[in-house]
Amino acid sequence: MHVLVAEDQEMVRVALVRILTRLGCIVTAASGGREAATVFMRTERITAVVSDFDMNGGGNGRELYEAIRDELKARNGRFMIVTGDMPHFDREWFEEQGVPVIWKPVLPDDLKRFLS
Repeated sequence: MHVLVAEDQEMVRVALVRILTRLGCIVTAASGGREAATVFMRTERITAVVSDFDMNGGGNGRELYEAIRDELKARNGRFMIVTGDMPHFDREWFEEQGVPVIWKPVLPDDLKRFLS
């Protein structure tokens, strides 16, 4: 599986990439939502996205999901939000969309469940 990681904090991004790679994934990383949307639309083999919710200076996880939702569904893909802080109304919105929200720190088992 090819996974796109969208995370603005470099240490967290590197950790997510390492965990996903150890789980057998091909991983592409982006440091913001807008960059991630561009990468996703240009890379047809990406079928899963792990995104931070609040990314500084590059669009947030909700904007990313809204930008790629139709194409993600066409690819039978999946999307997961990882966050340390999220307004309640955004969490409810993601739940309505069927998008899992995982609180940081993200554990390997969280990602394993998402991928299975």
